[in-house]
Amino acid sequence: MGTVGSLVFGPSTSTSPTAGRTASNFDARVEVVEYLGDEQLVHLTRKDTAIQAKLPIEEQVSAGQELKLTVPRDKLLLFDAETGERIPG
Repeated sequence: MGTVGSLVFGPSTSTSPTAGRTASNFDARVEVVEYLGDEQLVHLTRKDTAIQAKLPIEEQVSAGQELKLTVPRDKLLLFDAETGERIPG
């Protein structure tokens, strides 16, 4: 049996016009949305990976929706699934 991984990220503060060239783009399905006042915690899945994203409340998302997401690579943090430690990158 394999291990299901997880990915957590928040909103980008990058306004660089080159951000799209140095970003990871992917699709994910919204499973649950938690409203947290001025932001929302969106629980998503991509293949067998659980993903959580903090998004501005203005982004209207709902369960079952397919999203196209972009994460600037310099903002992407990876963690070891077994130890929880950050993987340097």
